[in-house]
Amino acid sequence: YGPVTLQGQHPREYGGSHWCVLVSRTTPAPAPGSDEINRAYEEGWVGNHTLAFIGDTLAENGDKVPELFIVDLPQDEAGWKQPGGAPLAGTATTMPAPPAGVSQRRLTFTHHRRYPGLVNVPRHWVRANPQATAIAFLMRDDAGVVQLW
Repeated sequence: YGPVTLQGQHPREYGGSHWCVLVSRTTPAPAPGSDEINRAYEEGWVGNHTLAFIGDTLAENGDKVPELFIVDLPQDEAGWKQPGGAPLAGTATTMPAPPAGVSQRRLTFTHHRRYPGLVNVPRHWVRANPQATAIAFLMRDDAGVVQLW
């Protein structure tokens, strides 16, 4: 969508030929038991306009529980430059926010399981089949064995 030109108020600020936006909504302090996350990682494409990723939620007791999330991305090129509910770049007191038209939702709800959450060891990235009808990730079964789900 064009180059990025900066005024250069600091020696490490420089322009570029491309730019990017964040597409996951995060918060520094997620509410326990909510769908809020403080970290999004290990993403993978699901079709052409959707990303799945692992997001760290907090259980009611405050334990970190990694869950599976998905974001639908804008298909309109102009949509990528339009702020959603908050500034794309963030502010001095807020984190960067997704563009308008990005929809984030949680796919797994594992807080009640014996071994809650997706696993981080072994490290893995979320993957989808070519038809974008199934998403693969790793999680422990009721015996504590890491399985492909």
